[in-house]
Formats: sequence, structure tokens, C-alpha cells
Amino acid sequence: GIPEKLPTGGDVNITVMDWLGSLAHIAETTGLYLSDLPTQFASRSLALREQDLLNDQSIEELFDYMGSTDPGTLLWFIIFDNEGGAIADVPEDSTAYPHRDKIIMYQSYAIGIPELSDTTVDFVEGVQGKVMEGAPDAHTTYAGYINKNLNRTAAQEFYWGDKLPKLREMKKKYDPTSVFHNPQSVDPAE
Repeated sequence: GIPEKLPTGGDVNITVMDWLGSLAHIAETTGLYLSDLPTQFASRSLALREQDLLNDQSIEELFDYMGSTDPGTLLWFIIFDNEGGAIADVPEDSTAYPHRDKIIMYQSYAIGIPELSDTTVDFVEGVQGKVMEGAPDAHTTYAGYINKNLNRTAAQEFYWGDKLPKLREMKKKYDPTSVFHNPQSVDPAE
């Protein structure tokens, strides 16, 4: 039902007003082009409930950090995606999705060109640290926001939270030999 709720008619007009906006547009276009090339990256993320939202001081500290720390790359992003809405309308215990109570997904992401440097990894870790300082009780994230540094056990808990035992039972029933797996996927129950 989403298309019926969107406004219709009118013209969309996007205008770049200054040289900085033009550079940002060029960087965005280049980033999209580079997305087809294999690249090394660092990323971290958290799923935030209403009580985990960053206060003004935490936001200020995050921006101060990003503005004063060398990211070691030109291609880095900090994303805060809205959650909730109809996603939260589904009963919490009816699906494996553990984020029905979340209202924001945060992800920091940096691309190493031509390779990922320690400076870039440290920058991403620092952003994560600032977000975690502001949201110390946030302990899960969306499984699509990959953190390759998590070991298998930690990844399962971080991505699936309290849904993990039920998912492990389902894995045992439908895929006991782990035909479908990746380095961080759910293990079958024992």
C-alpha cells in the first residue's frame, strides 16, 4: 500500500547551488561507480531502541570526533536508518527478526582505496566507540550490516539477539548439516 500513500504530480527539480555541492555530487557518483569494484572495507553498526538514542552531548562528541580525526580515506559514510513503523506492528515473538523494538539502525562504513589502512579501521572503531558511549545498552545489529571482525559465536548473538535459540532449533530441523552457511550464519542446535 505504499504507492497509494505517496504524493503524486508536480515536478522534481534538483539544483546544485555551489562548488561544494557539485563536489559532493561527483564524489557520490564516483562512490556508486566504485561499488561495482571489489574493495576492502571496515564497518560497524548498532540497532538502537528509543532509550538508546544519542543525547545532544553524545551527538556533539560524535561530530567532534568525525571532524577532528583522520579517516585515512575519502570514502566513508555514517548512516542512521529509521526503523519502526509497520515493522514494529508485527508481534515480537512471531518472527526471527529481533529488531521490532528498534527505531534506528546505525552503520559506519569506510572503503579502503587501494587497500584498507589501519588509520581507516581505527577511525571506524572510533566512530563505533562514540556511538556506544552514547548508547551503552545497545547490543545488537542488523545481520545485513556485516562486521567481518566478529567471530562466529559473537556474530550470531550480535545479529540475532534473543531470537538465536529459536533460530538454532529451526536450523537443526531444516538444515542440520549446515548446507546453507556462511562464516557468521546460525549454527544448528546441538
